[in-house]
Order: sequence, then structure tokens, then C-alpha cells
Amino acid sequence: MTQNQIQTPQKYISIILASFFIVPFLPNFIPDTITLYSFYLRETIPIIIALILLTCFIITQTYSSSNKLYITPTQIIILAFILLIVVQLNFLDSYKTFSFLLLACLWVLLLLSMAVTHIELDTRIFSLIAWCIVFGSYIQCIICILQLYGIHLEIIPLRYYPYMDGIISHSHYDLLVGSQERIVGSIYQTNNLANYLSWGIFANIYLWQMDKKIYKIFFIFNIFLFSTFISLTFSRVVLVYGLFIIIYAFVLLKKHSHYAKLLLVHGVILLSVVAFTAKGGLNFVYPNTETSVVATPSAATVMTGDIVNNQSNSADRIGQTFTTFKQLLTGEHQISLASDNQRIVLWLKGLKMFSEHPIIGVGWGYFTANLFTTKLNDRFPQTLGQYALPFNTHNLFIQLLATTGLIGFAIVFFGFIYWIRCCLKLEIKAQILCLGIIAINIIHSQTEYPLFYTPYLFCFIILAALSDQKELKLQINKKWFNLAAVVTIIVASWQIYVGYNNFMILAQFKPVAHYDKQNWLNNVGQKYQLGNNLLWDYYVDVDLIQKLTLTERTADNAWLFDIMYNATQKVAGFTPYPSYTTKLAIMDQIIGKNKEAQGLINETLDNYFPFRDYIINQINLSTGSNNKAKTALLSYVKNYEIAQQHIK
Repeated sequence: MTQNQIQTPQKYISIILASFFIVPFLPNFIPDTITLYSFYLRETIPIIIALILLTCFIITQTYSSSNKLYITPTQIIILAFILLIVVQLNFLDSYKTFSFLLLACLWVLLLLSMAVTHIELDTRIFSLIAWCIVFGSYIQCIICILQLYGIHLEIIPLRYYPYMDGIISHSHYDLLVGSQERIVGSIYQTNNLANYLSWGIFANIYLWQMDKKIYKIFFIFNIFLFSTFISLTFSRVVLVYGLFIIIYAFVLLKKHSHYAKLLLVHGVILLSVVAFTAKGGLNFVYPNTETSVVATPSAATVMTGDIVNNQSNSADRIGQTFTTFKQLLTGEHQISLASDNQRIVLWLKGLKMFSEHPIIGVGWGYFTANLFTTKLNDRFPQTLGQYALPFNTHNLFIQLLATTGLIGFAIVFFGFIYWIRCCLKLEIKAQILCLGIIAINIIHSQTEYPLFYTPYLFCFIILAALSDQKELKLQINKKWFNLAAVVTIIVASWQIYVGYNNFMILAQFKPVAHYDKQNWLNNVGQKYQLGNNLLWDYYVDVDLIQKLTLTERTADNAWLFDIMYNATQKVAGFTPYPSYTTKLAIMDQIIGKNKEAQGLINETLDNYFPFRDYIINQINLSTGSNNKAKTALLSYVKNYEIAQQHIK
């Protein structure tokens, strides 16, 4: 191949690699369903891009004279975590769905990071990444403007509105009622949106090198634009982002004063805009602030029995956080159901799980199940309020300690240290871009879980692989890599195709209230067969128990009742939300397992007492004309309350 022929594939491969930083975050259609994990379609996009890039890499390798590839510490870190999850699988019961999903994701990441390490990329790769982030941030800002002023509510007929979910609208916030919570862009989550827009700040600093005056004006405008919409997310962690930028600026001040000043300007502007917004400045841009920033009941609240609290502006939320921690330190505070308090309870329960399972944790994906049974002392509520039972502690390190023990924590922690060290050795512009984005994700991971979403995780690992200095090299034969990559591409492509079909089958009846029950019953056998796929068994069972209620077990429906009962047992054990545990208690009562039913009601009320009315309502609705079962279940609730009053 000629030099020009070599450069052309490099250019296209670099564009594909840079697309990781914009395409998965763009608007895309998401079926309106509460049965399934609504991010499924978006979560597969990074994997699809990875498979395309791996295909390109294999093709380019055919023209390479070398038969050897090498493994860097980045791949060793990923491989070590893969081996840990494989070990855990031998000790897990019930669903292994999420462990298999993680393994599949990590395996693709392993191959992708090797490809990124070896592939001949365009020298402008970091510029391409930065431009993708900037343009992606612009798209998010435009969508936020539509959400902010409700423009989409005016231009989209109501009957088409559900089909815009994931493009402009978010059914959890403004479907039918037209009210808004916090802006979400097309990313669907306020704090994740703030995370992505904060990447835009570091991308803006990277691109500042362009000398043309028009570019300077463009980049100055970007600082204020991104900072404004970051502040309008009302995300409290952005204060830490701003402080990190300023601290980073002072670290660079002696050796790289020009870029240090750029960082300082960006950080000060970001914090100033956030402060201005918190002090009421958002009234100029955010109409009806007092009423618009209010959470509206979502479809998810029906599924989990969540209590929805009102939100307030960023000043109130930040002040609430500081007050909570002050009171905790002085011993004055009784943990309540507020958002930050719930995180504290989650952290404490996660640490308790770690103390009980210190080596390899309770198992990946099993945090929620253990959260239900892990008790704290009386000072802390056993319920977790509006979030019911989250599947994550909202702190990466505590989550790793709880689910993977010291081994998993050590792998990831030393991985972070290594990647930060690699970033610091890069040329200054690339250092700011890579270290900035990696640091934003690590900071955000202390209060939420951005790296549990594939778009953020893939971008993180790509930057880690690009920054890897290859100080440790273990050689492998190129043929083995190519074989593994080809098999992965074939199997993953097939699973994506099968997964998409499964997703659409399970999601075909969009809101649960509107589905055709008879049609669903006629095809229940077909749907249940989807559960033979280990990646889909959990979702099939959830779909089954959400869309069908049986008030008694008869000779005619015994087969279906038994299928539902087994599914409900598994789901309630794995994700014991109040709707699932209550339904299992109802079914236990119907088949005569009175002690089991009473025990479940008591445990459900222990964990979800604020949902008392919801639980009673579910008992009334789900027992139908079965007055015997209804009376017994309601008596369990009453006896529980009497016992609690006696204890007090």
C-alpha cells in the first residue's frame, strides 16, 4: 500500500473512534415502556461502533508485517476484572443477567482498547474528539432550550408525543401534563447531562489553540453557553467540577501558565454562572421557576411504588447538603428521606455489606437484593424513600467494595491511579482533555454511577487506552487476537439482532395501561421462551408479572399461575421493590402459604413504610373478588402497625 492509501484508513478509523464521544449521546428513539430498561437501545450504540472499529482494525492488520501484538496495563486491568466476575458467577444464585451483560461489555472493551493501542490513528485524533464533544454539547443545549421553554409541547401534536420520547421529550417529566422537572437534554438524566457538558469545557480549552479571531469568539461564547446549561441542571456536583478546574489550573501555573490561565478562566466562569443561577438569576432564562422545577409522577413510580418529592433550585439543594453533613457530624440529624440522606443510607448499607463479604463482595448485580435485608440501627430509616431500592450505592468505590470486595476495589482504584499517571505524561493539550474528562467521571462517580452507562464507560476506556504509555508490554500472536475479534464480532452482532427483536417484542405494548391483554395472553408462551436467553430472562419475568394479575389459582389457569409465581419469586428476590414483594405475598396467600405471606408483608413494610397506602391499594386491586385473601393480607398490615406502635 502507498503512503496515501495508509493515511486514508487512518483518517476514517479516527473518525469512527471520535464518534464514540457524540453518537451515543445524540437523540434517538426509545420506546415508551416501563417494563424494560429504557436505555437499552442507547446502550448498544457504543458496542456497535466498537464492532465496526474492530472490523476496520482486523482489515488493516492484514497489511501489517508484524505478527505480534502486545498487552498494556490497560488491558491487564480489564482482564483482571473479567476474571473476578467469572469467579463470582460460581457463587451467585437466581439471575446472572447483569453479570453476563458486564462480561460481554468488558470483553468488547478489552479488544477495543487493544485496537486503540495498536491502530495507526490520525495525528489529529484528540482534535476530532474535542470537536465531537463541542458539537455534541451544542446539540444538547438546543434540546435543553426546547425543554426549558416547552417549545416541543407547542409544535408536537399530543398523539405523537410518546414517540418523541428520547428525542426531545421525556415521558417521566412532561408527558401529557406539560410540566418540567430539570433539563435532561437527550441524555435523559440531569447529572449525566452536566457531566457531558463539562466535557465540553475541557474540549473547548483543547481547541483554544486556533489562532483565527472568529474561533476565539466562538470559544468564548462556548464558555458561557456550556456553563449556563450546566448550572440549569441544578446538579450539585458541578461545584466540585469547578473547584477541580481551578485547582488543576494552579497545579499547571508554573510550567504551563497559558493553559493554566485558560483553565482558571473557565473554572471561575463556571462557578460564577452556577452561583448566579443559585441566587435567582435563572429567573431571567427559566420561566416560572417556582413551579417548573417540580417532579411529576412517572410511569416508573407505578412499577416501584416510588414517592416523588418536589425539587428546588440549586441553592436550596446545595444548602440542604451542607446542613445535613453538619448535623450528622454533631449528632443532631435524624436521617430522613431527602435525596442526599438517601445516599448516606446507601453508603452505610454498602459498607456494611462489604464488612460482611470483604473479599469478593455480595456479587455483581446483587446489591439491590442485599440492600433489602441489610439493616442499620434505629437512627437510620430502613426505607429509602422515593428511590425505593436503587441498584447502586451512588458511590463507585463503595459499590465496588459491596459487590466485588477488596479485589474489585483494588483493581479499579489502581487502574484510576495508573490512567491519571499516564495522562500527566501527555502533551499539555492532550493532558487537559484526557485528564479533565477522566477526572469528571471519577468525581461524578462518587455521587452517582456514570461509568455504569456504556457511552460514558467506553469514552473513559478509550481515553485511558490513548493515554497509556505502554510501559509494560506482554506480546501475543496477532492471529489469536484476530480470531477472538472475529468470533466476538459475529456473536455480538447476532446477540444485538436477537436482543433488539426481544426488546421490541416485550415493548410492543407501550404503556402497561394500554396493552391488549388478550393478545398478550395469546402470546405469553412465546414471550416466556425469550427467557431462555440468559441476557433476557430477568426482563421476561418482569414483563410477565407487571402485565398480568391472577386473583386465584384454578384448574384452568394453574399453568399460568405457576409460571407467574416462579417468575415473581425470582424477581422479588433479585429486585425486591414494593410492587414485587407485595405481589409475591398476595400469591403466597392465595395458595395457602400464610406464614410466608405475612412475613413478606412485614418485611415490605419494614423497608417501605412510606408506601403503606400504595401497598394497601395493591392488595385491594390484585386480590379482586378473593375477599378471603384480601382480608387476611389487610390484617397483616394492621397487625404490623399495632406491633410497631407497641414497640414505640
